[in-house]
Amino acid sequence: YGFGLFWFVSAYIAVMTIVAKQYSRLAELAKGTGAVKSLAALKFAVFTFSMLWVLFPLVWAICPRGLGWIDDNATEVAHCLCDIIAKSCYGWALARFRRVYDEELYQLLEKLGHDEEEFE
Repeated sequence: YGFGLFWFVSAYIAVMTIVAKQYSRLAELAKGTGAVKSLAALKFAVFTFSMLWVLFPLVWAICPRGLGWIDDNATEVAHCLCDIIAKSCYGWALARFRRVYDEELYQLLEKLGHDEEEFE
């Protein structure tokens, strides 16, 4: 249990470090471009993904093979709930990002004198 927890925490920290570096790079590139709303929506999607997927190791920690606080049936139900919550919330966050991104992209195209049908 401890070995798995160690690797999960290590991998999580490594991935979140990479994500933070990439996000800060994108934030620098977006300054002055009007992409502030898109960047905020992307940040929300990344935050949603990274926080909701932590639920799965927490369920694993309290399952019978971990601390034993819940039985196998409750573990299965908890995994199903985590799956439904994580995927639907992340899907909603990505759809929100896509909507905001598309709105800003179309506004930029209009400023440049292009019609959105040219790119569809």
